Amino acid sequence: MRKFCVVLLAIGLVAAFSMPVWAAVDGKFSGTLRMRGWYDDNLLSLDRDKYTGAGGRQFYDNRLRMQPEFKIAEGLSLTTRFDALEKKWGQTLSSVAGGVNFNDSVSFERAYVTFDTKGGRFMVGYQENKAFGTVFGDSNTSVPMIKYILPIGDMTIVAAIEKGYEDTAGAGTRIDSDYDVYDLGMVYKFKAGSAGLMMQNVRNATTRALPTTPYVREFYIFDPYVKMKMGPVYFEAEGLYASGQWAKYEQGTTVPMPQDIKFEQTGLYLMANVDLAPMYVGGMFAYGSGDDGSDATKKKTGLFRELSLNQSVNAALMLMSYEYTNQVGFRQGNAAAADNIGYYGDNVWFYQLFAGIKPTKDLDIKVALSYAAADKKPKTAGVEYVSDKIGTEIDLTATYKIYDNLQYMVGFGYLWVGDYFKGTNAAAVTANDYLLMHQLLLSF
Repeated sequence: MRKFCVVLLAIGLVAAFSMPVWAAVDGKFSGTLRMRGWYDDNLLSLDRDKYTGAGGRQFYDNRLRMQPEFKIAEGLSLTTRFDALEKKWGQTLSSVAGGVNFNDSVSFERAYVTFDTKGGRFMVGYQENKAFGTVFGDSNTSVPMIKYILPIGDMTIVAAIEKGYEDTAGAGTRIDSDYDVYDLGMVYKFKAGSAGLMMQNVRNATTRALPTTPYVREFYIFDPYVKMKMGPVYFEAEGLYASGQWAKYEQGTTVPMPQDIKFEQTGLYLMANVDLAPMYVGGMFAYGSGDDGSDATKKKTGLFRELSLNQSVNAALMLMSYEYTNQVGFRQGNAAAADNIGYYGDNVWFYQLFAGIKPTKDLDIKVALSYAAADKKPKTAGVEYVSDKIGTEIDLTATYKIYDNLQYMVGFGYLWVGDYFKGTNAAAVTANDYLLMHQLLLSF
């Protein structure tokens, strides 16, 4: 008891002497509370009378996101972020010795310091990455990095070093078995918008530890974009070109060594929106190159999946939607994996037309028609898929602002499933799917 009182006294003295210092710190809290209800009729997309596992699923999910920011001094700040209770309602939190797993209910994602100097701005710590240009390819995830920003007139130079993984136990052939990303980019702002280019070197050496076939995977990525507004027309576009080595093998126990696999992939995104208040119309296009597997020494797809890109993309309610695949699941059909069609931008042609009306400043009603097809038909054990047609989807959503900081959305989507989901079996019987969902979103 005496030790406990001494500790309390010490804490009180520290707090008392620190009060003038803390009084000088400006704090700002922002965040969101999101609650959603889902009903998906048939994720498996197969005839429920013929296949086990076909049928509906219904649930609610929840996430509280907090981002406290502290201004320590002029030009110096600390930013943090954590998510809490990111769960489906009723889902049991995992247990550890002594109670509930803390990381299962509260997940700290960001903590970094920002400071301005005469030579530019520095941001150091766990911070946002995979967020450049348009939403195409963005994931807004968090990694430890050192970022440098230098404004020069209308031009801004950005350079960063990202650490994906550090092999602290490396020895012998495992030395330098790390995951590192190096960024160099520029953004130019003009009257109608902005344009930029990001160049990245991604080096994944974690597989050097494999005993039989150690290898290094390395990419060189070029990512240009443009955003601009001309009268009632808003337009944005982003391209992607990546080259390098999918696998550069080193000597292991396998003799002879496998042949290196080269990598090359392209992608493109376009979106236009015409404001005809109170109506609006527009369209979207996205492309990611595929690979038919005909050349074992070359790979022309897989970058989006490898780097977990497009987690910020929700083009439709089901097709090309990260939130759908993250909560409901990947659409598999008759294939064992169905090439993980979902939010990934690999091996896909995606088209969308949309139109909406805002009858009041608080209500937005939108309809969208989307179509997706594979760039190349995948193969399973050397057998090609029946079709490249993924599907056609129509969505109807309505979003209403209850308060400036509180909005409610309800959506309905119907998917005409394409024969792509028959996999390699032309006799498989697919079935269409529909989704009902609603969301309450509080922003502060």
